[in-house]
Amino acid sequence: MSRKLFVFNKFLFAICLVSITLILTFFEYINYFLKVFHPLPNWVNFLLLVSVTFFLMYLFIFLKKKHHSFKSLFLWINKYFKNILIVISILLFVLQIIIAWNFYFKTGWDVEVVFNFANTLEKNDWLQWYFSAHPNNLLLAYIFSIIIKFANFIGMDPYFGIIVIGSLLVNISGIITALVLNDYSKNKVLALLSLCIFIPWVALSPWIVIPYSDIYGIIFPVLVLYLYIKVKQSNASNYFRIFMIGFLSAVGYLIKASTIIVLIAIIITEIFELISNQPRNKRAITNNIILLLCSVGLVFASFSILKTSFGINEERSFGPTHFIMMGLNAETSGRYDEEDALYSKSFQTKAERQRANVQVIKERLNNFGPLGLIKHLVNKALINFNDGSFAWELEGNFYKELLPNNNKILAPILMKFYSSYEDYDNTVFKQIVQSLWLWVLIFSLGFIIPLQNNNLIYFSIDNVVYLSIIGFVLFVMIFEARARYLFVFAPIFIICAFIGLERTYHYLLQVFHGLIINADL
Repeated sequence: MSRKLFVFNKFLFAICLVSITLILTFFEYINYFLKVFHPLPNWVNFLLLVSVTFFLMYLFIFLKKKHHSFKSLFLWINKYFKNILIVISILLFVLQIIIAWNFYFKTGWDVEVVFNFANTLEKNDWLQWYFSAHPNNLLLAYIFSIIIKFANFIGMDPYFGIIVIGSLLVNISGIITALVLNDYSKNKVLALLSLCIFIPWVALSPWIVIPYSDIYGIIFPVLVLYLYIKVKQSNASNYFRIFMIGFLSAVGYLIKASTIIVLIAIIITEIFELISNQPRNKRAITNNIILLLCSVGLVFASFSILKTSFGINEERSFGPTHFIMMGLNAETSGRYDEEDALYSKSFQTKAERQRANVQVIKERLNNFGPLGLIKHLVNKALINFNDGSFAWELEGNFYKELLPNNNKILAPILMKFYSSYEDYDNTVFKQIVQSLWLWVLIFSLGFIIPLQNNNLIYFSIDNVVYLSIIGFVLFVMIFEARARYLFVFAPIFIICAFIGLERTYHYLLQVFHGLIINADL
């Protein structure tokens, strides 16, 4: 692909992450809607995280040179890598189920609506309006209905059954994250190290007990990236993988809209390869793009049939203009606003709604002015990125129904750690996950360090990652602001961070080659 485009995308990627880092460092003190407080200031957290990581790097180099047992350990990891992943996955899944069983509760907001419909599949006028306005939840509801039938068949609480499958998808996402790092970096130790962040930050996040699109959507971006890497690294025919990239991206979009960003990044990268590549590759790239689009079209056509059978009214759909309008709401700093939702609902046709939304967008932009808009975007950045808990407990009617404790010892401990309900205090949990997220953010910057491998395949993969992160940042900064949306992209950020860590390590070795000789990660 064009080197100029690659450098430009890397520049935009750096601008996005540097801007977020600076805002979190110097502006966390300002007040914004539903502000999250952390006992440790972010700038102190950044300094501690970088200092500890660099110390561990030095310690690793020292021990590796002095103790040959490290070499034996690495050989053992290389030999049994997949077996280790399987064991970790099984043990983690058991732990997830124990936590979920002793902590899960019934929540309100959209989760309740989707579950209640999935449980009965009985339609009424209000549900037809709801799924017409939010059609992405319709497919999720039917997926839940299948799980509910199976859970009822085996005598399991259907609500918990949905949580079990969601936890499994989160679990598998962590394994795929490690596989991506292994295939990309050829470093199995680095791949396993990624689980040290993924497990406490994502796999054991309390969001696993919320049966919604976040835990069901998380697998799609990282799985699509994994398949793309496999395609780029293979010389054989990859039609099935390419088809699955489009198919999974489309299904992911129908569950969680932001998941399609990785597919968009892939198509952009392939188009520019098509423009700049040698003639012998043009036909193959063209065929790949056509197959991607056909697989996406197949899923969307099938979903159209489902929408028609349900009775979806396309005129009631809340389009992009609604979410842009909501993203410019100054009172909520771009978060969900009930008045904005009722305003959009008041229009009977899509065209009327779009015109009204555009008019409000223009008014809000005029009211902001240049400086006001910058301040608003800073507030949105803080909402989106200054909460490592993914905005835990910040949805409406969150603890609607607490269930009887299944374990009188473990359940209270989990409530004390995860929850701030009534007299509980989850400050420690909030600080731990904030530190994990800040570590991921700061070392993702290392992803811009130049590749040691000049293979064009890796430039394409890097470009897809750059565009995916850029696309996600633009998505949450333009549309509705929610830290919860970061959850599905957490594996992509973790991949960035650990590739960034490796590149930072090798860069420091080059800089200090006079002090550190013959060391290699």
